[in-house]
Amino acid sequence: MKKIFFSLLIFSAFFLSKPVHINADSFVEPTPFEIYSEDGTYVLKWDPGGNDNWDSGTAKASVYKNGEFLYSIDSLPIMGVGKNNFFPSQDFECLFFKPTTGFSTALEFYSRDELIKKYYINELVDNMDLVIHSVTMSFWTGKFEGKNSGFDYIPERNILRLITVESMVYEFDLLTGNILSKTESPAISCEIISDKPPKSIAQFILPVSVFTVLGAAVLFTLKKNLRNDRELS
Repeated sequence: MKKIFFSLLIFSAFFLSKPVHINADSFVEPTPFEIYSEDGTYVLKWDPGGNDNWDSGTAKASVYKNGEFLYSIDSLPIMGVGKNNFFPSQDFECLFFKPTTGFSTALEFYSRDELIKKYYINELVDNMDLVIHSVTMSFWTGKFEGKNSGFDYIPERNILRLITVESMVYEFDLLTGNILSKTESPAISCEIISDKPPKSIAQFILPVSVFTVLGAAVLFTLKKNLRNDRELS
């Protein structure tokens, strides 16, 4: 029993010493929003549906020109989505979307309702150890100097720039989704969606779990010793 107890102790100490990048998430209630072109001709309307749709359903982004429906993109995620997740081209014929939740998909490029290009996080970030994971999200972008974002859209050129946690700056053609260039530049920390970084559930769960295991081992040892003492007496 002593061997088991000391093994549990060593394992617990090792487990607590390892960095754990798991954070709790909290999202504001999904609400519809609209994104207008500069002249007001085009508008993108995002609809998350009713609250009975939020847990397992999907959202829809519909595009209109002068009030006339053009197309819609279905099956978009609901939680954590806002205006900053979309970058439409000037004529709203092409669209860039960055999912907030998920652990694999980084970017999606659309031509109207057709997905023409999709990038995964491990395609843009070589050292995945730098990526911070929460319960439902992956934080893989950095922040441009002087900006509170890892994304920079140049509408007159239809170019989207982003910077990763590895300080790599990508330039994408918004119309095709193709990578135009890749250069290295200083990045500032990891992009956190909210103003306050999410609280680490590891801070609460790991110590409680460890002490529960150790406590159970101690109680088992005490009960066994007490039973042996009774048998001897």
